[in-house]
Amino acid sequence: MDLRRELEDLEAWRGRLRPFLAKTVTLAESASDHSSDSQPHVMGDTLLISHVAEGNRPLPMQNLPVVTFLDRQPANIYREASMKPGNSIPSVPTVDQMEITIEP
Repeated sequence: MDLRRELEDLEAWRGRLRPFLAKTVTLAESASDHSSDSQPHVMGDTLLISHVAEGNRPLPMQNLPVVTFLDRQPANIYREASMKPGNSIPSVPTVDQMEITIEP
């Protein structure tokens, strides 16, 4: 997608998006180490925040605040965390999925 198209898309959303504070779970060594990938997905009235970490050993789960910009408040929010192998050593996926509440 080129920059012009991205700007047109953003202009179409102007004034329609509001910030919502949610909580996600991340797999990280420390509170400041969140270099892996977190992705929000909206499906109808549900928001799913997925976090994927890379590594070859278990990492501790930590809660992390996230601000998402949506056109309406979701009825449900789910969070999940998983791990994929970072090197040639396989790891076991870790998933934590639970419903949480948000505040606008």
